[in-house]
Amino acid sequence: YWQPTNWLRVAAYILKSWLLMFGPLLLIQGVSLSSITHAGYGLGGIGGAAIAYYVTQPALRQRSIDTLNWVCRAVYTTLGSLLLL
Repeated sequence: YWQPTNWLRVAAYILKSWLLMFGPLLLIQGVSLSSITHAGYGLGGIGGAAIAYYVTQPALRQRSIDTLNWVCRAVYTTLGSLLLL
């Protein structure tokens, strides 16, 4: 689970999700200092939430209920958004 190739996958998924969310924004709004700054904040939020989930995933898999897994996904996403809001 902790192999470097898995960390590369996490980084690739973070970049893909960032591109899906902020690529169209930059195309529509145009490239300016403000839009690049906000897109950078978005990358930080997405990356932080994804890395937090990846790090806690082994402990979550040991639980007998899957509800905690989904709650953690929602909490990490919310915290990643609120932190950079």
